[in-house]
Amino acid sequence: MKIEFSKVELRKTDLELIDKISERRGIPRERVTEIMKHACWTPKQFADITGKHPSTINNLTVYGKQVDREMVTALNVCSSFPDKDTSGPKFIVRDALSMGILRKSL
Repeated sequence: MKIEFSKVELRKTDLELIDKISERRGIPRERVTEIMKHACWTPKQFADITGKHPSTINNLTVYGKQVDREMVTALNVCSSFPDKDTSGPKFIVRDALSMGILRKSL
C-alpha cells in the first residue's frame, strides 16, 4: 500500500498582517514573524505587537466581568508551567479575542 502526502502550507498569519505590524510598530519583519508563529504570547510580546502598554495588557487578562458565575476576561490566558505554589507564568492564548484586539490596534 502506498501512502501519499499532500503538501499543505500551514500559516497562522497572513503576510499582510505581519507587514502591517512591522511597519506600524517599528519592529523588524523577521522578529514579528517569529512572534506570530506561536499559539500563545507573553504579555510583553502582545504589548509589543499591539502597541498597548504592558499594564493595559495585564488588566485585560486580570479584570473582567462575571457571566453565569464565571469570571470572563477580555483575553484568554493559559499557564503552561505550574509549580506546587503557583499557576506559573501567564501566556495570552492566540484566539479570536486576542486576534480581534490585535487587528483593532492596527
